[in-house]
Amino acid sequence: MIGNGIGPEKIFNRDEHVQVPVEDEAASVRQGDQGGAPTRVVPEHIIPAGKYGLLMNLAFLISLVGLWKMKKWGVYAFGVASVVNIWTMLVWRPEWLMQSQSPAGAWMSLLLPIIYFAVVLPYWKRLDMKLERKEAGADEEQNPLLKLWR
Repeated sequence: MIGNGIGPEKIFNRDEHVQVPVEDEAASVRQGDQGGAPTRVVPEHIIPAGKYGLLMNLAFLISLVGLWKMKKWGVYAFGVASVVNIWTMLVWRPEWLMQSQSPAGAWMSLLLPIIYFAVVLPYWKRLDMKLERKEAGADEEQNPLLKLWR
């Protein structure tokens, strides 16, 4: 989206057609309002699909932060985001989303959580596990700064 000249400021500020400058005059549909620069009209389904994609990517990024910190809430967040994504693509099927994705996209939304949970669930007991503390005396002998810390 951003590579096509449609940044977040154009996606979140408008709900109608967005005019994007075109470098090739042969591809232009009409002359734009910015000094006669050639422009083309972006289809209406791109804007809501872009908003949906940005929100889902944010949700998956938050879940990956939780997984990086080895917290169970990261796995739960990924599960919730995956369920919302699968429900949107396979049950709700809004027109704007169906126009902007390939048929394989819906099946990829099923495949990625399967791979994720196959990798993460064997380590479920290790998530949220507190580190075992060694005896205080052994730690302080190796590092005298621990006395100051406590």
